[in-house]
Amino acid sequence: AESGVGMKEVKAFTSGEVDFRIVIQGKQPPTTEPLQTAFAHQGINAIDKAYVIWDALKKLDAERAERVKHPALDAQVGRSTNLMMSYIEAGNPKRLSRIAETCTLGAALAFPPHEKLSSVCAEIEAAVGEAAEADEWLRNNPPKIIWDAGTTGAEVARDHPLVEAAFAAVAGVSGGEPLVNPMHTGSDIRVPNVQKGIPTIGLGPLCGDLTQNGSRDEWVDAEDHVRFVAAIAG
Repeated sequence: AESGVGMKEVKAFTSGEVDFRIVIQGKQPPTTEPLQTAFAHQGINAIDKAYVIWDALKKLDAERAERVKHPALDAQVGRSTNLMMSYIEAGNPKRLSRIAETCTLGAALAFPPHEKLSSVCAEIEAAVGEAAEADEWLRNNPPKIIWDAGTTGAEVARDHPLVEAAFAAVAGVSGGEPLVNPMHTGSDIRVPNVQKGIPTIGLGPLCGDLTQNGSRDEWVDAEDHVRFVAAIAG
């Protein structure tokens, strides 16, 4: 993941992330009238109930921001975890006079390497469950959580021999002091680290940023590529 500094960056840190959706059920009012607005108070609008869950997730986000800390992330962006609400779907834009019978919320939560994916998912389940329990309709019609994707974070310590060797090799060919960028979420360096406990890092030459992946005009700096080969040899 190129962040614009090329060989000066050693990827030795990646946050974990979980992507999930929550489906909330509502209820149509008891009428056969196609225009339901006048009967709206007799139904259950899924959008109204979705905001109960929305508020619960925002409170969880704020609570985690105060509780969950990692010095590298805090130093970089002033926060170590985020729960981002990113998607909502409900109703039919061509039938605005009908109650939304279902509403789907989508979100993603990023968390530092010392947290387990299972623990983070359990916190989300608890927040949703507590909010549903406090609402009569949701208590009897509990929201459904759909886990779309999840990764655990990983970190190789700055004083680990692998990182020390990489820093020395990069400094030897580039002349500059390398750095660890903690802002790569879901990086593949996590796989050997998490699955088999194998310390794994990433590095590479200056190249086009992530907006150019798979697109036209991708590029790699030729001189930095030669330095990269030399660093790997070192």
